[in-house]
Amino acid sequence: MKLIHYNCVIIAAMLLSDRAAAAKPVRRYPCSRISCEMVAKDEGRPFSVQQTSNGAPAGCIRYNDGRIIWVRACANHVNCDSERCNGCRKISDDTCQAQVRALAKGCGDNSTKEGNWCKCYPGFKMNINAKYNKPYGGWDSMYHFNARNTEGFYCVPDEEYLDSYLTSKCSDEWTVDRRPGSCSCNGMVLFGQGGSWGEFFKNGYALRSSNSGTVQCSNGEFGDPLEGIQKKCVCVNDKKCDDNAEKQGNWCQCKEGFQTKRNEDGKPFGGWPTRYHFNAVGKAGFVCEKPTPRPTPPPTDSPTPSPTPSPTPSPTASPTPSPTPSPKPQGGGVCGALTKGRGCTSSGRFLSWGDASAAERTPSACRALCELQNEAGCCEFQLDWKKCEFQAADRATRTDGGRYAAMCEAREAPFEFTLRGDTGEEIVEYEGKRYTLTTEPTVFKSAVPTTTLKFVNDGLTGTKKDKNVRFATKQRVSLSAAGSMWSDNWKCGTSDENERCGWLRSGVFAWNAVYNIEFQDSATRRMEQEGATRRMEQEELARRLLGSEEYINSL
Repeated sequence: MKLIHYNCVIIAAMLLSDRAAAAKPVRRYPCSRISCEMVAKDEGRPFSVQQTSNGAPAGCIRYNDGRIIWVRACANHVNCDSERCNGCRKISDDTCQAQVRALAKGCGDNSTKEGNWCKCYPGFKMNINAKYNKPYGGWDSMYHFNARNTEGFYCVPDEEYLDSYLTSKCSDEWTVDRRPGSCSCNGMVLFGQGGSWGEFFKNGYALRSSNSGTVQCSNGEFGDPLEGIQKKCVCVNDKKCDDNAEKQGNWCQCKEGFQTKRNEDGKPFGGWPTRYHFNAVGKAGFVCEKPTPRPTPPPTDSPTPSPTPSPTPSPTASPTPSPTPSPKPQGGGVCGALTKGRGCTSSGRFLSWGDASAAERTPSACRALCELQNEAGCCEFQLDWKKCEFQAADRATRTDGGRYAAMCEAREAPFEFTLRGDTGEEIVEYEGKRYTLTTEPTVFKSAVPTTTLKFVNDGLTGTKKDKNVRFATKQRVSLSAAGSMWSDNWKCGTSDENERCGWLRSGVFAWNAVYNIEFQDSATRRMEQEGATRRMEQEELARRLLGSEEYINSL
C-alpha cells in the first residue's frame, strides 16, 4: 500500500511539473548596451558605444587596451557574425546575463526583489496552480523570496494587462526604409516577436525592466534574442488610471463627462458608475469612457396610408416624459441629482464628511454619501451649514431655499458571504447589530466592497468547546485583521509571519478582533476550501524538501 501511495506522489509531481513548465515564458539574456555597460562598470573599465568598429563583430567587445565598447552593428567584414575579433575579444552572453540577473537580487526571470518578496514586473502575474486554480503562494503578483526555488513559483504574462491601455507596440525593429526603429517608452520594454502573446513569450524575448525616453528598437540596443527574425518593441507602463480618470485615494475617479465602462448587461464594471478601484487597473473593462448615446430608431419603410376623413379629435395633452434615472451603482443605493431650492419634509440624520475639506462638501458629494446608505428616503444638502442629511421616512421633497434635495432608492447589496459558528454560541457585530450564529451558514450582505466584522465572545463554551467563526463566500475576497495584531504581533506579509495569518486568510475568525473584508471581484471561490488548499501546498513543499520516500514514511 505504501508503494502505491509513493508512486502516486511521484506521478502527481511529474504532472504538476509538466503543467508548470509548459506555461513558463522564455526570457533570454543576450548582451545588450545596458548589460555591456554594467560589465564595464563591474570591472572598472572605460565604456563607450560605437555604431561599428573595424575588425570587431557586433556586441559587447573587450579591447586589449582595457576598453569595453558596445558595437551596435557589423557589415562587410569577415569577423561579422563570428567570435573573431582583431585586437579584442567578444564578451559572452553568460557574462552579461550574470549582471542582469544581479538586478533581480535572486528572484526569477520576470520579477525583482522588494523587501522579503519577489514582485512581478508590470504585465506579469503569478503562475497559476492548475490543481487548485489559484496563484502559487496565494498572491496575484508576488511570491515570498524563500519560495524562489520552489516549483511553480514564477511570474507569467498577464494578458489582460498586456491587452489594456497600459501596453502598446512602440516600434518595429526596422522602418520601411531599413532604418532601426525608435521606441518612446517610460516603462518596461519587451523586445521579441509573435502573432499572439503566447507565441511572443514562447519564441524568446529580451526585457528591459526600466526605460526612460526614446530608445533604438534593434539588436544594436537589446542584443538578439531571436536570431533571423524581425522583432518589435512593446512598451509596458506601470499601473495608473486611464486617461479619462484621475487617481483619488485608492480609486480611479472618472473625469467630468465620463462614466465607468458598462458590461454586456449594461452595468458598470466593478459596480460603481463613475469610478473603479485602483486594484482593478489593467483588468478588462476597468476604464472610464464617454456615455454611448442611444441610436435614433430608423424610419419605418411602410407606405403612408391614405388619410381617412374623420372628426377632428379633441386635443390630448402629451404626458411629460419621466426623467431617465441615473445609472445605479452595484455598491449602494441611487439618488437623483440634488435640485436647488428643494429640501426634505422632515429632519433626519446627518452624515459624516470624514476628512473632506469645506470646498469638497458639495451637493454631488452629499449625494454620494446618501447613496452609500442604500436606503429609500430623502437626501438633503444644506448650503449654509455645509451639512448632508438623510431622512429615510420622507417620500417626497418640498420647496426650501438654501437647500438641495432629491429622493433616493435602495437596491440589493451585491456582496454576499456566510458566517457559521463551530459551537452555535458565537456572537458577531456587523453594521451596528449583534448576531448569534448557529452551526449552519447565515447569509450576510454588503452594499460596498469593503466592510468590517467584529467577533466579540471568543473563548470556551460551558462544555469546553472552542468558539470560532467560519467565513465563506462565492466571490473573491481579501481578509485581514484590523489593528496591530495583524502587522505587529503576527507580522503578516513578512518572512516571519505567524501561521495564524494563513488561518485568517482561509476564513477562520478565531480571536476577538475586528476583521477587514475586501471584495475584489466576482470570481467563484469558497474561502473554506482555502485552508485545505494551503495544507496541500505545505505537504507538497514538505515532500520536495524531505524527498518523496521520506515524506511517505513520515505519514
